[in-house]
Amino acid sequence: MCIHFDAYEVNSVYVSGQSAIVIPAEGEKTLDYEAIVQDKNLQQIHGEEVTWSVENVDGSDVDTNVSINEGTGQVTVTSDATAQANSFKVIATSVTDPTISGDLQVSLEEEEFAGGDGTSENPWEIATAQQLNNVRGYLGEENDDKHFILVDNIDLTSYGEGYDEGKGWEPLGASGNPFAGNFDGDNYTINNLYIDRPGEDFIGLFGQTKSAVIKKLGLVDVDITGQVSVGGLVGEKGSNVGENNGLVSGCYVAGSVNGQHGVGGLIGQSYDNSIDSYSTAEVTGTNNRIGGLVGSNYADIEDSYATGDVNGSSSSQEVGGLVGKNDDGVIKECFAKGDVSGQAWVGGLVGADGGRILYSYATGKATGIDVSSNIGGLVGELGDGADMENSYASGTAAGDGRVGGLVGNNRGNITNSYSVGSVVGTGSDPYDIGGLVGHDQDTGETVNSYWDKDASEQTESAVGEGKTTNEMLQETTFTDGGWDFDTVWGINPQENDGYPFLRWQGYEHDEDLSGATLAMETDPITEGDTAQVNVTNAQDAAGDAIDGDEVAVTVTSDQAEGVVFNDNVDFSNPAGEAQIITDSLNMSGTHTLTVSIGGVTEDQTVTVDVQ
Repeated sequence: MCIHFDAYEVNSVYVSGQSAIVIPAEGEKTLDYEAIVQDKNLQQIHGEEVTWSVENVDGSDVDTNVSINEGTGQVTVTSDATAQANSFKVIATSVTDPTISGDLQVSLEEEEFAGGDGTSENPWEIATAQQLNNVRGYLGEENDDKHFILVDNIDLTSYGEGYDEGKGWEPLGASGNPFAGNFDGDNYTINNLYIDRPGEDFIGLFGQTKSAVIKKLGLVDVDITGQVSVGGLVGEKGSNVGENNGLVSGCYVAGSVNGQHGVGGLIGQSYDNSIDSYSTAEVTGTNNRIGGLVGSNYADIEDSYATGDVNGSSSSQEVGGLVGKNDDGVIKECFAKGDVSGQAWVGGLVGADGGRILYSYATGKATGIDVSSNIGGLVGELGDGADMENSYASGTAAGDGRVGGLVGNNRGNITNSYSVGSVVGTGSDPYDIGGLVGHDQDTGETVNSYWDKDASEQTESAVGEGKTTNEMLQETTFTDGGWDFDTVWGINPQENDGYPFLRWQGYEHDEDLSGATLAMETDPITEGDTAQVNVTNAQDAAGDAIDGDEVAVTVTSDQAEGVVFNDNVDFSNPAGEAQIITDSLNMSGTHTLTVSIGGVTEDQTVTVDVQ
């Protein structure tokens, strides 16, 4: 029988119980704690009363979603509690001597996932940075049946510059231990992904994936540095050609991505299967295979784009606005808008292409650095057996040798494509500078493809046919070459600077008024004055008066000015008549004007005598 004597002096209090609490996904969780009170002989004083309390480790008030019963020591944690503070103290204080107390430090931990069971029907739910980090517990091909889904936006600041000795986030999956499951972003974003691992390979949110499906995920404000196979989303997708290397769909990346070799805004290196995503990230690489979307590609890429600048070094090769090196993938309905620079095989869309490019375009500047070669507005080099169809480039191409508005060095086949950008030979002795193609290896065919002689300031090209700016703005220039303006191409003076565009770009194509007729008249004008051309009796091919206020009209002069008017004209009041006013006839002499309606050049001309 144990007897308590009040004369016993309280010497110490100890708290026992669970030292970690997992925050419940919903509802609340309770845990019981016990106090052991001892006298100066370290003997337990039975029946000694204590009062219970909780506080943060630093003594501040604890999260309101953590509470304790002052009399029993039962702790309650609700699902709204956070693990940011990491831990708190459970304190027992002697009633007999309130100056004596004991405590136990208790850590708060999150549920592994917010819900789900990892199946396709009920994927594991991810709502926090810690839960995202928990995905690494399910790597390897043996976990290819595991499914994950975001249920909220996630901020990865807690895994940023202050995490892992400044290295930041550790990629999910590595060589030999890839992520192989299914990850659905459900249109949520992951923000502030920071990785600084310049000596490591397979760097990205996911380091290496295999057979994985990643979809509907946005990465915002990424800051990533790695070595080889570096991407905003995935360092390396797959590992071998011909295997199931998974797919990436409906994803995007914004921020900056940096590395040495195989560096891409979205994916560093991609094997097989498909990609339809985009990147606005700025991409920088010091070695080879650097791309705005993908650095090194073996996959099919469709309905994708990249808008960030792509910066190679003076020794970088295979640098592209969308893809650095496309080995044998099909690139379809894609575009790139960023400026691109590197030493060799530099292209506005693709640095070096060995696959197919269809219905795609680039608008950024492609620039060779140092002693540069194979620089193209669209592709630096089109390889043996490679195909380019129905594509165009409008950006400047500049380099020392083998520089073309469309392709720098061509070994493949070019069909129904064009370029309109400036083409510039740099260095002390530039060579093989061409309006469309700088150098052609005569191993493929170039068919019905054109460049703008005026805009490019190049009258020569290894292959292709040069046209004036006026001719490049006319639909008949292209339809005479068999181009499809019913389903593939469109033209409108108000869109794409008046040059042909791809129908999937969403521009409105002007109505084809082939066979239209008109009469024109004007009065002599004084040099520098505004000229007015009156159009009368404009009829379409059926003989009906042209009636509309958005009819595309181009007026050209046989003098040096070329195009003197290019805009939509109102023929609706009254039908078949319009006034065209231009102030571009500013040279004295006789100007013969030619008017085109709806992209169709008419034979009727009018002479304007400029005094």
